[in-house]
Amino acid sequence: MADPPLVPNAGLPGSVGHHVPPAHAAQSAVHETTFDPNYVLHVLLKRLWLVVAIVGLVPTVVWLYVRRLPKEYQATASMVLDSATPQYLGPQFRDIVDFEHGSWWSAYEYMETQFRIIRSRRVASQVAVELCRHTLLDRSSGARVPAIQLVKPGVDCENPLSVEGAHGALQAMITVQSASRHSRVVELTAVGRNPELVALVANTYANTYIATNKDQRISESGRAAGWLGSEFSQLQKQLEDAEAALVEFRSEHNLLNLDEQQTDLMRKQRRISDELETVRLKLIALRPLRDRLVRAGEISDEGDPLAHLPPVLQESAIISKLKADYIKALQDRAELSSKYLEKHPKLVVQENLVTTLQKELRREIRLAIQGGLTQYDMLVQQEQELRRLAAEATKEVLALQAKIIEYNKLKLNFDRLKKIAETVGGRETESRLASKLPTNNVRLLDAALVPSAPIGPNTKQAVLTALGVAIVLAIGLAFLLELSDTTVKTQDDLEQVLGIPFLGMIPHLPEGAIEPGEEPARKDLFIARHPKSTVAECCRVIRTNLLFMSPDKPARTLLVTSAGPQEGKSMSSVSLALTMAQSGTRVLLVDTDMRRPRLHKVFGLSSGGIGLTTAIAGEVSALDAVQPTGEANLYFLPCGPMPPNPAELLQTERFRQIVQELSRSFDKVIFDSPPIGAVTDALVLSQVADGVILVAKSHKTSRDMLRRALRQLQDLSAHMLGVVLNDLDLDSRRKGYGYPYYYYYKSGYYKYGSYGSDQEESTKHRRAS
Repeated sequence: MADPPLVPNAGLPGSVGHHVPPAHAAQSAVHETTFDPNYVLHVLLKRLWLVVAIVGLVPTVVWLYVRRLPKEYQATASMVLDSATPQYLGPQFRDIVDFEHGSWWSAYEYMETQFRIIRSRRVASQVAVELCRHTLLDRSSGARVPAIQLVKPGVDCENPLSVEGAHGALQAMITVQSASRHSRVVELTAVGRNPELVALVANTYANTYIATNKDQRISESGRAAGWLGSEFSQLQKQLEDAEAALVEFRSEHNLLNLDEQQTDLMRKQRRISDELETVRLKLIALRPLRDRLVRAGEISDEGDPLAHLPPVLQESAIISKLKADYIKALQDRAELSSKYLEKHPKLVVQENLVTTLQKELRREIRLAIQGGLTQYDMLVQQEQELRRLAAEATKEVLALQAKIIEYNKLKLNFDRLKKIAETVGGRETESRLASKLPTNNVRLLDAALVPSAPIGPNTKQAVLTALGVAIVLAIGLAFLLELSDTTVKTQDDLEQVLGIPFLGMIPHLPEGAIEPGEEPARKDLFIARHPKSTVAECCRVIRTNLLFMSPDKPARTLLVTSAGPQEGKSMSSVSLALTMAQSGTRVLLVDTDMRRPRLHKVFGLSSGGIGLTTAIAGEVSALDAVQPTGEANLYFLPCGPMPPNPAELLQTERFRQIVQELSRSFDKVIFDSPPIGAVTDALVLSQVADGVILVAKSHKTSRDMLRRALRQLQDLSAHMLGVVLNDLDLDSRRKGYGYPYYYYYKSGYYKYGSYGSDQEESTKHRRAS
């Protein structure tokens, strides 16, 4: 067996190099989720006829439809809605219907309300009555008819109900809007098929609204004046009753001068309070003296009278003189006692004098104490009297205040009625004057003119709009169909659906892959004719990935199958076999599709002779049935005669022996089998092959088919080597569809001559080993 080939594209997306597992190499192609204009262009080009059909058909249909529509005319009358009516009676006069607005929001609400009034059924009915009085030329009959019959045919102007029934048609003709956001100019626009009619309707609407607004103001003022007059009469009667009750109350309670009476009482109460406070202060000051006087009065007649004499009593002149005399007598007695005996006449006289002075002093002290206590008691009585007078004064004040409160209630009611009566009387006068003033806050600015040219239908605008809608619809439908496409397209799709290693991809074969008149199956030999092509380089990537998936125990027998028919499994088998053979490996390609064999056509061999089926039947040796292909190191075992029971043949022990014999004789044995979704042959072959390669065709193989095929193989514990994406269009420059290889192949990275021959690669690999 030949040595493994050199890795020519190590480190490239989808390749295996530097000991990187194929699954990791497959995950290295990371695409950023950014907007790619090439993707949009591809989707549109893919469904170009659908886009062209929609973009061309929709505007054409709209153009034909618009041309059949009747012409429409428009006439506009403008009015000014002033914020207030003219004030002929001065700035103090205010109308009953007030139009002044204090804020932007209130002005906005007012304008919106007037718009609704203009479009109301009431105004429309009045306009219909006015249109019955005008006649216009009916172009269909050539006669002049009431204008309302051009708005709604069949209206009988003699029947009020019939005339009122035309309000809906009139409302449909009218639109009302502000001329600008910051103005009070209102534009009233009428649209119709008769130019004279639309001008008449617009002007009639404007005049009718102005008259209605004026009549409303006058009628409201008149009704308000009548109501205010009746209310004013009642208020006058209530005011007279309130005044009489007020006078009667003042007379009954003698409230001639409330302010003076209240002031006198307050002064009296304040004076009594001041006197009471003065007496209380005196009592507080005398209370300690009283206590001492009481204690002094409790002293017995025996003993020295000066022993318990309160200091305050010493201020008395009499007590002070007696005290001095008493002290002098004591001193004299003491002096005589030192000179004479106890019974001496002088001493006896002096002793009598001392006794007399003691009595006099005690008597004066008692009189002083009695006077102090009497004075204190008089202050206590005075305090009690003042308290009584203060309580009486407080009662008088409270009684007066109660009367004042009641009086104020009557006065307040009188003042309220008086103020209301003055207001109602003034408003009554203003209302009667306002009902006679011919003023209005709405005036006509510009009357509507008969239009000279139609405004519609606008064919150009309609076609351009239809074109824009058609473009959006076409693009949306194209992308909707694209998103509804469940086929696999990129490496990412396969990895998300299957979760097995991605071995590589085989690009779409270019135009001229076969010569004119040549068997179509011969195109599978494209890489043999173009070994330096992009397709050949992609197949080498697959070969390299397979080589490095299990270098210690390489798979010798490979099964190449697909989920469904016509997905390029045979072409992939041939390309893979050719690539391995070009690297010096002896490869045998076995056609195990016993139902629709076609590999013999690829090599230009006969299918009616010996082959795999005859070898299984024992008619010939398997190695004797192997035929050369004309390509170096590549051999082919055809299917042979088609049997009636292919699945049973593949399950025989003889077939297993043939597989073992072929694997010993060749380096690689590649089985090309039928699709998994059609028959069970591929599932049977997966049990004898060392590895299974699943082929998916870009933009053809559905995800569900791939999932089912992989599930069937995994249920039988087949060794899945990986998946190959076939027929990928590298010219599809859109996100994901161009594949990471696009940046290498389209940039000339694999130009002819960039690498040596496969034989050179094999030699280098042997030397490296």
